Amino acid sequence: MVVGDKFKFFIPTSLGYGNKAAGKITPGSLVVFDVILLEVQ
Repeated sequence: MVVGDKFKFFIPTSLGYGNKAAGKITPGSLVVFDVILLEVQ
């Protein structure tokens, strides 16, 4: 991993919100995060 790398993390239901709703996130949803590494300390 180097600064500027882009990653996409897929969080399954069992590790995310499960069968609960949270705002616009519906129960049983797969959560996806787009992450850019800005710096390493």
